[in-house]
Amino acid sequence: MRRKKIVKRERQVRCITLEMELQRQMGSYTDLVLLNALVDEHFGSIRALAKAAGISERTLNRRMAGKSQFKFDEILRLAYVFSMTDEEPHEIFFVRYLAA
Repeated sequence: MRRKKIVKRERQVRCITLEMELQRQMGSYTDLVLLNALVDEHFGSIRALAKAAGISERTLNRRMAGKSQFKFDEILRLAYVFSMTDEEPHEIFFVRYLAA
């Protein structure tokens, strides 16, 4: 059972790494509305999420306000504390701008 979790985690890390490279090349943004909804549903406050994820509250506030982008390790931590599936981090952190 533990081996399955490790393999799943490694696959998630590889996928997020590829998405971050694409983000640098093509540009994308974080779906802050969806992320805020998850925070409200699971933790109730950014302070509680920051403590659970091991991210400073100030840093998380800046990311949630869209003032700076989430870093790789922060995305992994949030995916872990929210118990996200493999697809969910992509739907939240790597949303592409749609060309009109």
